[in-house]
Amino acid sequence: MGPQIIQGQDKILAVRLNSGSTGDAFDFTGATEIDVMFQNTDGTCLHKKLSTSGVTILSAAGGKFQVTLLAVETALLLVSADPTDPTQLSGLEVHVTLASKVSILNLANVVTIIPRLFPNC
Repeated sequence: MGPQIIQGQDKILAVRLNSGSTGDAFDFTGATEIDVMFQNTDGTCLHKKLSTSGVTILSAAGGKFQVTLLAVETALLLVSADPTDPTQLSGLEVHVTLASKVSILNLANVVTIIPRLFPNC
């Protein structure tokens, strides 16, 4: 099972992307933008970007980066359909701009977003 985010918590997600065809690490060397998107409860998307804040490259050649999420942002994230079923978890969409070319990576069922037990406390 992948990482878990409880709505309303600060969270740092470490992400490593691989090429779907070869399994090699996705090389971010020279990337001008990484835009990581999460689904919010109201149907909008939360964008965390390399250019503005929230995304930090840890190893460009190794395909590793981290996403920093604030409590006010995670409070709005859409809860996973069934956190006990690995096929019903939440996903991420990652757009990588490299040499003016945008690659879109869909990561389905990779993170569990769960509600707080006591949201009003």
